[in-house]
Amino acid sequence: MDRAPIQFPRASAEFDPLERDIAEVDVAIELVLSGMAVRVRLANLSRPEAAAAHAAAAGEPGLQVLLEGAIEGSRTLTLERRAG
Repeated sequence: MDRAPIQFPRASAEFDPLERDIAEVDVAIELVLSGMAVRVRLANLSRPEAAAAHAAAAGEPGLQVLLEGAIEGSRTLTLERRAG
C-alpha cells in the first residue's frame, strides 16, 4: 500500500500548541498503522489529554492509546498496535 508523505507543519508565531500536538499524534498513528513502528511514545505535549482524546476518536481498529504519568507531572502518550 502506497501512502503519501506526511507533511509535518513547521512552528510559527500563530501556530496553536494543540494543533501541533494533534499533528504529532496523526504522524504517530500513521507510523503505527503502516507498520513502520510498533509503538510510538510522545512526550512534552502541550495538552496530552486532548491529544489522547483525538487519537482515541480516530477510531482506528488495532490501535491502542495509553496516557501515562502523573496528572501533575509529565505525561506521555503512547500509541501502539493492539495485541490480538
